[in-house]
Amino acid sequence: MKTHHWVILILAVILISVLALWPELTVEKTNDELTGTWRGGGVNAEGFEWFMLYDFDNGKYTLETGTNYSENGTYRIKERFEDGSIIVEKTFDEGKKVYEMAIVIGDDPDIITLEGVRLDRQK
Repeated sequence: MKTHHWVILILAVILISVLALWPELTVEKTNDELTGTWRGGGVNAEGFEWFMLYDFDNGKYTLETGTNYSENGTYRIKERFEDGSIIVEKTFDEGKKVYEMAIVIGDDPDIITLEGVRLDRQK
């Protein structure tokens, strides 16, 4: 093969590789330690059974509760601390409400504590 054939072949391989990887290169992913579904709950002093179910995915979240309250919106990790805790800013109600919540992430990556409530990662 002549030199110019090799050059064309190499350029073709590079072009095909870039085209094949283009979707991966252009999609911004924000996977973080919160990505996934988390559930917590219990029974309060009056005997009322409650739960909360958070689903965090790529900067968006949903919250379902044992009552008729639910939320959906966006989130971002606003601040990180040396002890592993984070401040998460969530925006909901069509952007009208912003709330910051403290989350403690311990040694077990499948357990977080959200403002004193333990949430377990659902698998």
